[in-house]
Amino acid sequence: MKLSGIQAVDRVTLKRREYSESSPAKIRTSISSILNRHASLDEGSSELIRSIFDVLHSNREIIANAITEDTGKGISASRREIASALEILKDNTEVKPEELTYYNKDQDGTSSITFIRGICLVFPDRWCPVLSLVERLVPALHTRKLSVVSPDSRAFTAVKILLDQVDPLIASRGGLVVSMFATPTKTMTLLEREGISDVLFSGSNEDLSRLRHHCNYSSFRAESGEGFSIIVTEDSKLDECATSISDIFLDFSRSPFRRPATVIAETSAEEYLENRLAEEISKHSAGDPLSDMVSVGVIQDPESANKYSTLLSSGKNKTHDILHWDGFQENVFHPALVRELPGTGRLKGFNELPLLKIRTMASIQEGFDLVAQSGNLMFASMWSSDPYLEDLAGHALQVSCMYFNVAPLALPNEWKNPIVNENVVQGPRALIKSMLGQKTLLHGK
Repeated sequence: MKLSGIQAVDRVTLKRREYSESSPAKIRTSISSILNRHASLDEGSSELIRSIFDVLHSNREIIANAITEDTGKGISASRREIASALEILKDNTEVKPEELTYYNKDQDGTSSITFIRGICLVFPDRWCPVLSLVERLVPALHTRKLSVVSPDSRAFTAVKILLDQVDPLIASRGGLVVSMFATPTKTMTLLEREGISDVLFSGSNEDLSRLRHHCNYSSFRAESGEGFSIIVTEDSKLDECATSISDIFLDFSRSPFRRPATVIAETSAEEYLENRLAEEISKHSAGDPLSDMVSVGVIQDPESANKYSTLLSSGKNKTHDILHWDGFQENVFHPALVRELPGTGRLKGFNELPLLKIRTMASIQEGFDLVAQSGNLMFASMWSSDPYLEDLAGHALQVSCMYFNVAPLALPNEWKNPIVNENVVQGPRALIKSMLGQKTLLHGK
């Protein structure tokens, strides 16, 4: 039964004591007061959510201290105050459970607060509490994809393993986004532009403070691709990005969830690949290879394809398949395609790891031909959200796609109105089948 604001205040009113302005009890009282002012939530729900978020955010240092407080007697009184305040919120809002939840105590005694519309406020900087939140959100994930934003790449593997244990179907289609918090503006612009939804922010107080000013929480939609890790970074943070990729490689090699990782970087991607990435990957043991269906794809400018091909392969007979399509506007990132396990003499750490393979794709038509002929390929594409392209890619064999709202593609007329054999059902699947009989693979030299 939904309580009124006054009843809610009464429910958590403890013995009157003198609390300082900075106490957890003050936070509880503030939230109760907000609820009292918004007793009718039919039209005031959004305002209430914003108001309570402001209370928690403005008191984040207090909350962090309360959560990490160790009294030696289990959950501290401060934690109980905060949990009680959030329980009021839970009982007095009409927000759906998957949009409003909180987390209080983990098995190891650590705690965090998860809060409103899939946003996870973690104090201190930890990724483990995300797992408990994911468990609580499982019912909602049957119809909504999940993205996790965390500075710790281990969250990727951990969440996937948890989802597989809880519901393999969810794990097979859940999206995952890992952000380095390098530039809040760029990160949030990317998330909003791509319509990524149900984002769990896991980070330090400073991270959350920076991100908060760049978020429009209500505008997110779930459209992230299956099993991809996106690292958004800038030139000044390429060192940290390389270290994170190194961690992801290790996690992939030890996890049953083997997925490509896509790196989105700024203009210095060439130097980054040649130096830091090679240095990080070279630290890994050659005895712990990844699946031959997995590698790391780096989104690149098409003009750099030949240079990367030369860099990443020392043998004349190696095949390199990073696909890009020349139809994109300048400075727009391009798709990457990865497969197989070639060796190399130059980058020793890559001997037992799957390499990037680079191919200049004359047309997107050629790219679909290549993808449709191999069940080992994972295809991440920066396409426009063109319904026809989405439908086409969705029917491709063994393909995982990510759709980004960039400039629309100029498709050949025959793709818009495909002519197929009268004995074959028309549509995207028929088009791919017809392509299989018309195209041949172009192998790199």
